[in-house]
Amino acid sequence: MTLYHPHENEQIIAIKYNLETAPKVQKQLKEKFGYGENMFFDLDLIEYRIHNSCKDIAEDLDVKSLYDVSDRVAEDSVGRAFRGYHDKEFLPEFQFEGLFGEQLNELIEERRHSITGKIYGRKGGRKGAEAQGKHIWSLDELISLHEIREESIGKGPYKTSPCWTYVTEEFNERHGTELTKKVLNIAYSDNKHRLSEAGVEIAEPFWSLDKLVSLHKIREESFGKGRKKTQPCMNYVTEEFNRQHGTELTKKALKHVYSRNNHRLSEEE
Repeated sequence: MTLYHPHENEQIIAIKYNLETAPKVQKQLKEKFGYGENMFFDLDLIEYRIHNSCKDIAEDLDVKSLYDVSDRVAEDSVGRAFRGYHDKEFLPEFQFEGLFGEQLNELIEERRHSITGKIYGRKGGRKGAEAQGKHIWSLDELISLHEIREESIGKGPYKTSPCWTYVTEEFNERHGTELTKKVLNIAYSDNKHRLSEAGVEIAEPFWSLDKLVSLHKIREESFGKGRKKTQPCMNYVTEEFNRQHGTELTKKALKHVYSRNNHRLSEEE
């Protein structure tokens, strides 16, 4: 934590107010979205954070008036409520866990940046985002996509696999969209974990242990095939995995899946 002279004392006081207020903001957010009662608590809170800045949330929760703090402290307290505080050297007595982990906070920030300044009316903004594969998928849309995907099994050349041609036609018809097969496939692979976390029963998880082992082996093979000889080459991993499994996953999706699931490989060993 960097402090600047000659205002060091004022900064410390403001930081303390921030760290004292953030847990109270956490409590407000938990009450607002039904922590412990609402099975979709995490997803509702994630969507709320994606679509609202810290300033918006501070105003929505009336943080400034409730806790008698400045606009800046109110806004910073909201950000801290999501991130937590983990500095073991500066004010360690104020440490607490955030509502989201570091990785999820970073993903949310990426989503927020991807839509900032791109919404010129609801319809036009959505089409622009979809064209780039950056549409923010609501839980209802994901559940619908999952249900259609389940319906499609057996309707294509492989009787035990989903038919993405059917999925694409059916989803677009039901939702009035013009999404491509590739966009829907990526959306499902990128967001499937949200369905599991929300309690949606998935009979055969896409990331079975066999596929994770396959991904791990291909990743190990990829060392030395890129520019950095001591790191995996994700271009190679992506091409080889998609070739072996008949998928169309992106490099980003495979990196995300590996980081979220590699602990399962250690547990299996």
